[in-house]
Amino acid sequence: MKQYIVTITAKEPLVLRTQSGSETRSDVVDYISGAKLLGLLAKECYKDLKADDQDTLYQLFHSGNVRYGNAYPVNENTLGMPVPFSLYKEKNDTEKAKLTFSPVTHKKKQQKAGYITISDGNVSLFTLPMGERLKSARDPDLEKRRSKDESMYLYSYLERGIVFQSTITVNEPTGSIREAILKLQGQHYIGTSKGEFGRIEIKISEPTVNPILVLEKNFQLKVYAVSDLIFLNEVGNYTTKLTAKMFGIENAQLDVKASHIRFKQFNTYNSKRRTPDADRLAVAKGSILVFKSSNEGQEIEMTAHTIKDGVGVHKTEGFGQILVNPSFLNSETIVESDYKVVDLSSTVVTEFGKLLAKKHENVVKDHDTYDETLDFINKHKTVFKNTSQSQWGTIRHYILQAIASETPKATLKALLDSKSTTGYLRQKANANWNVKQVALIEELLEQENCMELLLKITVELPKTLQT
Repeated sequence: MKQYIVTITAKEPLVLRTQSGSETRSDVVDYISGAKLLGLLAKECYKDLKADDQDTLYQLFHSGNVRYGNAYPVNENTLGMPVPFSLYKEKNDTEKAKLTFSPVTHKKKQQKAGYITISDGNVSLFTLPMGERLKSARDPDLEKRRSKDESMYLYSYLERGIVFQSTITVNEPTGSIREAILKLQGQHYIGTSKGEFGRIEIKISEPTVNPILVLEKNFQLKVYAVSDLIFLNEVGNYTTKLTAKMFGIENAQLDVKASHIRFKQFNTYNSKRRTPDADRLAVAKGSILVFKSSNEGQEIEMTAHTIKDGVGVHKTEGFGQILVNPSFLNSETIVESDYKVVDLSSTVVTEFGKLLAKKHENVVKDHDTYDETLDFINKHKTVFKNTSQSQWGTIRHYILQAIASETPKATLKALLDSKSTTGYLRQKANANWNVKQVALIEELLEQENCMELLLKITVELPKTLQT
């Protein structure tokens, strides 16, 4: 069994949805799910593997041989873990509230958000820095210079500079699997509103052997949910009725009073079939489940294999990760700390990225670009009146691809080049683009701010053509 360490740096603010594969609006989350890593890898190599190496394709995505773990934040070089729900903050009006695990006092409030790090037996609690941005569509009328009516909405996002870490575990490694996994390295886009948010950089370590785990045996076992846990009942339906056998424990029962359990629901949507799947019911990450022996004087045990392999279903997507009897749950020293983001000021590539990261420090320049966008639309909207949203969507896709490269402007020119045999704007392959339209787009490519300007045009121009 091999394990790859995946380090993810947020180069731009991230807007990540609560629901895995959901079409509904939901709050931002503070981690990158294993399902997103699986999806990024599938985007990179699924099509090629389907044509050339179906066995590797099956092993990577369908057999359960490869498991993509959730990526949690790293604070000061220490990996954070979801806050255990046995952690409480005692209510105190006169001084800073004290954090304790399962306090006796009734004046307590469960800590539901954040992550913990463990150093020398001490536990630190931190939360990730987040911001909010009010967005709106611009009114195309140059005379008004204001937001479009009924088109304003609020985005909550994670700040840029946050570092996450995950593991990809391979039960039966091969050279072709290793080669495919390493294709994740580089820059990608995740989350919502990828035109303005979502750029990340991924680095992957060389594979290492999984750490050795030992059998856990005692009269009582505390199971800490490192990730969400999903189980099926005897007829194959998702269930929240938990039993010891689901965790591979014999002759034991769940002690509900001693446990700290929360549940959540995933409203999944299958974009391939364009229909919702069955809602997934899960034990929320951070839950503490306490199992006690059913027979007096008889110890219960959980095998090292169960701990290493995880429990429940959908383990490929990051579900099912657990720890048993972690020592930090008995810690008496818990402090609150701040999260320190990585300074990325020397690695900012685009003015757009600077704008988002500094919370509109360059708002004047952004307005100027919008003015140029609206001016271009008003002058040339009749020229582009027969273009479709998919045409502009394709150009937007190429812009995002170019931004992620080392030479964005040159890459974009090559991708769109009308004189190239592979360029998107070449006449024979794209009859929907006429000569005048191509000339106007290529004129834009010569401007200094062509990336930002053309990106805004691909978003705003299709809106003016909707009648």
